[in-house]
Amino acid sequence: MEVDGWADVEVRRIHPLPGVEVWIAPPPDQDPNVEELDPEDFASPTDYVQALAPGTSSATALPRPLSPGEPMLMWTLWAITDCDALVESQAPVVEFTTMLRTTRHHQMDDFYSPAFNIETLIRVGTGPAQ
Repeated sequence: MEVDGWADVEVRRIHPLPGVEVWIAPPPDQDPNVEELDPEDFASPTDYVQALAPGTSSATALPRPLSPGEPMLMWTLWAITDCDALVESQAPVVEFTTMLRTTRHHQMDDFYSPAFNIETLIRVGTGPAQ
């Protein structure tokens, strides 16, 4: 994400989407080898997220400051909790607070959606059977 303008903003949250639990994490110092981590080996999506980005949680990752002209990287991790509730290509909305304490919302591009392509989710066994 990158903000335009003259003042800092805070990334406050990502609005919930139907059928998913949202986790935000700052990227780790080095990328984990996700091929070595099988989500089925973990008791919960939370445990899997902790293995991907140790020491982070949805509660500790936000708010995060964002300064003009300085891109910020964040992982958005989606734990699909209800496949039937997914809405294909429904884009997440990010909430920002300005230094004047006004709230702004920005809709991300649809390819950031956890259900960008439901057919792919069905094919890999994550999404709803049709």
